[in-house]
Amino acid sequence: MHSPFIIETKSGFRLKLKRGEWITHYFICFFLGFIAFLFFKGLIEISANVYEGVVPSEDLWMMLIVWGGMCTLSVVWQVRKLRFKEFLAEYSNDEFNSALKRTSKLLSWRIVLNESGLAVAERESDFTASSGERITFVKQKGRLFINSVVNPGSPRPSLHSFGWNQRNTLTFLEQLSQVKKDIPFQMPPPEKEWSLKNTLGRILKYVFALVLLSVCFILIKEAKGIEGVIIPVVVIIIALIYLILDVMIVTKRKAKEKR
Repeated sequence: MHSPFIIETKSGFRLKLKRGEWITHYFICFFLGFIAFLFFKGLIEISANVYEGVVPSEDLWMMLIVWGGMCTLSVVWQVRKLRFKEFLAEYSNDEFNSALKRTSKLLSWRIVLNESGLAVAERESDFTASSGERITFVKQKGRLFINSVVNPGSPRPSLHSFGWNQRNTLTFLEQLSQVKKDIPFQMPPPEKEWSLKNTLGRILKYVFALVLLSVCFILIKEAKGIEGVIIPVVVIIIALIYLILDVMIVTKRKAKEKR
C-alpha cells in the first residue's frame, strides 16, 4: 500500500513521518543526547588537560552512561510508537464509518482522511501536556490496524500522550462493538472539574511540584559547575510546564462552562 501516512513492513505497518515531523517526534532524543554530550565534552576536556569544572571524571562517566542510556532508550521507545497494533475484527465500511463518527464526537477528533483502506483522524491539544494525537487506521478484511501517537505535525513537542493514545484506541473499539450490536449512541455527561477526587488530586500534584521547585532551586544555588545545574534545571522546566498548562486547562474549561 502506497500512502503518505504509512509504510508497509514485513510485520505490519509503520507510521510515515514527513521531514519536519522527525524533529518533533524525536525531540526528546535530541534533548537527552545533548545533555549526554555535555558530560562527554567534560571528559574530552579532562583528557586534554583543559577542564575547568569541579566534577571528577568518575562522576562524569557515570552521568554520561545514565544520560546516554536514557537517550538510547528514548530512541527505541519513539520508534516503537510508530508501529501499528493489529486487532482481529469483522466489520463493514458502514460500521467502521459509524464508529469513526461516534468516536469523533466523543473525543473531538477531526477526520483528516477516510477512504477504502485507510483513515486518519487528529485530536487537537486541549492545553494538556499532550500536544494532541494522530490516529491512523489501516482497514483490511477481518483485521484492523490502529496507531495513535502524539501528533508529530504539532509545532509543540510532547513526550507523552498522558493516556490519550490508549483512550483513543479503546474508545474507537468500544464504539465499533456498540455499532455492531446496534446499541444507540449516547453522549456521556461532562465530568465535574472540581469533584472531590479531582480537587484532592490537583492539590497533591501542586504541592509535589512546588516541593520539587524548592529543592531544585537549592541545588542550583549550591552547584559548583554546569554539570550540577543541568538536572535541576530540567526538573524545574518540567514542573513549571505542568503548573502553567494545568492552570490553562482550568481556565479554558471554566470559559466553556460559562458559554
